[in-house]
Amino acid sequence: MVSIMANPQPKPYIQMSSELFDAIIRYRIPGEQRQVFDFIIRKTYGFHKKQDAISLSQFVEATGMKKPAIVRAIKGLLSKKIICVIKKDNYLTHVYGIIKDYDKWEPLTKKITLTKKIMAVDKKDNESLSFLSTTKEKKDNTTKERKIYIDIFDFWNSAKIVVHKEKHFKIHEPAIKKAYKLYEIEDILDAICNYKEVYNSELHYFSHKWTLIDFLNRGLSKFVNESDPLNNFKKGSTSTPPPSQTYQDL
Repeated sequence: MVSIMANPQPKPYIQMSSELFDAIIRYRIPGEQRQVFDFIIRKTYGFHKKQDAISLSQFVEATGMKKPAIVRAIKGLLSKKIICVIKKDNYLTHVYGIIKDYDKWEPLTKKITLTKKIMAVDKKDNESLSFLSTTKEKKDNTTKERKIYIDIFDFWNSAKIVVHKEKHFKIHEPAIKKAYKLYEIEDILDAICNYKEVYNSELHYFSHKWTLIDFLNRGLSKFVNESDPLNNFKKGSTSTPPPSQTYQDL
């Protein structure tokens, strides 16, 4: 059997300025982040657009990566200030774009060089300084993330489906933390809004009453915008409605 070799032609092609492409060549991007970054380029510059709405399922199909890895990669690219992500009201998915001003990209190479120079001056002092700095950063990050967890907990209570007492926040915190690793906070809040709208609507059949823990563990993926819950749970759809059930407050 004669094998047929791939023979891609130059058209259609991705049009990008040589200056921006040179900047990308000089910039280090880890493997998973690079895959996601390249796909954003494909979906934007590949179609002569500055921005494009891209769903997680599109990232999955294009890269072969799993959703948690894609979410991590997107967060990493955002922290490097190499991409921008916009949530528009008329889009169900996030809109992605490349930040063309490469001077704003996080200067990773310079930071590494600077760290080596500082450590060479006085190893002992710098070990102490590094330890204190790392400890402070970890503490700041922990405080920031915990505030996000509390915001999610409070937002859930504002939906008034099952309201949990403040003293029970710690019971729900592990589930919130797990969900935040998989989804952006905007996606989680949108999912809660979608759940509230479906639960209170006469046009939808879904009447399953979840606690926050159960919602995050069992219902979150069903109510993110990407799953289109406002249409999927409409009465008369082909989906089978779950049994009605209520839970006591935790």
